[in-house]
Amino acid sequence: MPIGLLPGYQIVADVTLSLADLSDGQHILFIRAKNDKGIWSAVFQQQFLVLSGQNELPVITKAEYFVNTDPGFGKGIPVPINTPRQTVTKIFDVAPEHLTRGNYTVYLRVQDNQGKWSPTYSTIVQTVETAAGNPPENPAVSGITENSVNLGWDAGSGTGWDIVWGLAGFDYTEDGMLVLNSGNNSHQLEELSGATAYEFYVRSSFPTGLVSSWGGPYPFATSGATGFDEINSGEISVFPNPASNRLYVRLIMLIKG
Repeated sequence: MPIGLLPGYQIVADVTLSLADLSDGQHILFIRAKNDKGIWSAVFQQQFLVLSGQNELPVITKAEYFVNTDPGFGKGIPVPINTPRQTVTKIFDVAPEHLTRGNYTVYLRVQDNQGKWSPTYSTIVQTVETAAGNPPENPAVSGITENSVNLGWDAGSGTGWDIVWGLAGFDYTEDGMLVLNSGNNSHQLEELSGATAYEFYVRSSFPTGLVSSWGGPYPFATSGATGFDEINSGEISVFPNPASNRLYVRLIMLIKG
């Protein structure tokens, strides 16, 4: 089944698939891409479950936060959810004008695709009037193999580091793998795919308790041959899963020319 796409070196597409012709049970979605030279990529796959006649599990579509005082549901400061899903990990900044020096309670809640709001979650924070340092400098990648690399950067005045990494073109605020509070200014990644393009972001934490802004994206790629000359990486995510009537698919393909 063809998927209409705009040509490009990096493709990010959202597709809705009807499940009307599929029976209940486990199924596997296969997707591949072809470049302008007629070369096909490897086939990428994602398993999903069809349960007809049952309500689909809701997915998170909206989020909002507020500080100290609840303005009412739907009236908080919005946190963009780029890809609706059942579980969301989101990196976002609280607007600095809401946090002068002092103690605050920051609240967060989410809404699903059926319009229902979650409970409101909170955390207490303390802010100080101290400028945060800059992101780590001189990012570097070493020890590249087919399935591992070592990420590194200058420590500067930082005492800890957070890292987010994923396939090239990923949304670091919402996707990717998150490594928190690493005590070293280097980190080894294992179990990567061969001949695949990735990116990483990194930020520093300081003795004051502050963190820098994120530095990145910093690209890197693993070694190895895929058997294809041009198309080297891809990622498929589906939701909801289990599904009943339709399946939403996010496709990321990276084509090396």
